[in-house]
Amino acid sequence: MATNCCSPVTFVQICDNDFCFEVAETDVEEDAYKRSKDCFITLIQCKENRFLLLNDDRTFEGQHLTATQQCQSDCKFNIQMYRDTNLAKRQGKPVMLYVNEESQKKVVCCTEQHGIYPEEMDIPDKIKEDAHKALFLLISKSPRSTNQYMMESLWYKDYFLALQPDKDNPSLNKLVLCHKPRDEVDESCHFMLK
Repeated sequence: MATNCCSPVTFVQICDNDFCFEVAETDVEEDAYKRSKDCFITLIQCKENRFLLLNDDRTFEGQHLTATQQCQSDCKFNIQMYRDTNLAKRQGKPVMLYVNEESQKKVVCCTEQHGIYPEEMDIPDKIKEDAHKALFLLISKSPRSTNQYMMESLWYKDYFLALQPDKDNPSLNKLVLCHKPRDEVDESCHFMLK
């Protein structure tokens, strides 16, 4: 639970050489993620000028887009910010990524096999778990960069969203979870928000 390390107590009595105190009710919050009012819509650009999209096969992939296509709303992602009530300092901001499709939200989620898939869900107002399959840390690539980021899974430490060629079809780039130490450079994990 998040506290400031102080609980208001009141002395009640001495009973059999014991000091008895009463702890007052406090508004202590459980560790959680709370949905912020901050949500923005953006194109997510990957290396080789590919843009992240949810395709008709229900997979997230990187595709080349014309300037006209980049203006279409179905090419853009919503990035919902969350406030972290955990006192532990984390590098980055907790976020959920999703697309709106036919009035449904398709959220980027991790599988138990370290994969990525779209799941239809309502964006939760509060997440009580310390880690969630749809939460990622949006980490600035460098302090001087204003639009270049990496996205680390909160479910799997040291696993980042990456765009990599599909093993079965090398011309297709799919969104995957890539294991890497934070200090290791891997350009497949770098994204620009436009």
